[in-house]
Amino acid sequence: MGNISISKGLLDSSIIYQCYHVVMGGFSIVAIGYEVADALERYQRQHHIAGVLFFKQLLQYVESEISMPISLARLEDSAGLSRMFLCCYVDTHIRVYDCEELMAVTVPPQFTRVKKMLGIDGDLKRVFAPKGTIFSYDVNGRTRVKEQCLVAV
Repeated sequence: MGNISISKGLLDSSIIYQCYHVVMGGFSIVAIGYEVADALERYQRQHHIAGVLFFKQLLQYVESEISMPISLARLEDSAGLSRMFLCCYVDTHIRVYDCEELMAVTVPPQFTRVKKMLGIDGDLKRVFAPKGTIFSYDVNGRTRVKEQCLVAV
């Protein structure tokens, strides 16, 4: 079993939960999505918004266009390098996934539309990470990320 330590931070009246899992033998956060650093930068410049408010507006807009819940995940590797992913699937349960399990997760066909919508370069990725920060909001702007760091969709 692993240990969880969750830190809460308030930013623009939104709650952010950072997930730090320690699991023997592997990474406990898995995500399926597109790496979006460049696309986020372009979108921010076009709409003149920043921070968590930007994430919320972007996620709500994309969800309304593709009719499915999504998440934005800032995932950190063991060396501390951080990358942003727009995800159709994020799981932060305290267990270790193997590659076969992650490859077996089905990607909803409408999720592939986000690549063209946001001008995302690169292909869909299935990634493992030891820690990360997850952003996901319902239509009313309430977070879907619960204290246990599970995205409730």
